[in-house]
Amino acid sequence: MSACCISGTVFEGTPCGKEESIAGVPCYVASPQGTTPCRVLLLITDVFGWRFNNPRLLADRYAAAAGVRVVVPDLHDGDSIGSDFIDFMLKPAESWSHRVSNVFVGCLRVPQLVAWMLRHGDASCHPKLVALIKALRENTAVTKVAALGFCWGGRHSALLGGQVPCAGVDAVIMCHPSGVSAKECSSITVPALFCCAEHDQVFSESTRVAAEATMAARTAPVPVTTFKVYPATNHGFAARGNEGNEQEQKAMNEAFDDIVAFLKASL
Repeated sequence: MSACCISGTVFEGTPCGKEESIAGVPCYVASPQGTTPCRVLLLITDVFGWRFNNPRLLADRYAAAAGVRVVVPDLHDGDSIGSDFIDFMLKPAESWSHRVSNVFVGCLRVPQLVAWMLRHGDASCHPKLVALIKALRENTAVTKVAALGFCWGGRHSALLGGQVPCAGVDAVIMCHPSGVSAKECSSITVPALFCCAEHDQVFSESTRVAAEATMAARTAPVPVTTFKVYPATNHGFAARGNEGNEQEQKAMNEAFDDIVAFLKASL
């Protein structure tokens, strides 16, 4: 995990969805007004989890714009990274002693982050995701399910699209994913959209180019996969970009519009 995975800004606003349990998993659910949609977007968050304000506000926006029900599950079992990690990364180092203090605190937190990643790997979250999708399809009138993952969640969205075939998703979206290889990306068998940051230490340019080449080389009939790079952006921009920065806001809005268009075309 890189520092860019735990940095960014917290969006302003009050989420308007509701919390409910699906297949025993606590979820934040946002639905468009006046309708019960048969299409669901499973939003897999970054390390800050389902209670973080940003994915909830994004879920509200996706529900309204794409006409889908958006489900944001707690895949961390109440053990998400606290937003104080963002505060730490954004603290201005006004003096030499403050800079030294930030480095010291950062070094102390690295083992915590490594331990967190080990606790919340594929074996922990994939059974929850499979159970969620199964419950949505069996207990409601859901006909189509897409997965959208940000950062940490991007890996799991990609794997749901191919290496976890029992998941049964119909489309996948990865926004600046982390921890996913070109080979794992090449296993995707459903329509896919990659929203990539131009400057990304995690899903680097070399990884992206390798993934594009590997997927383009597939010979069997495969659904269309789109890779889009957003200029002058950094890892995390679509989930935690600065709304007060005109350039970052423009990139966030563009990615949002691209995702909505993809959902309307794929579900």
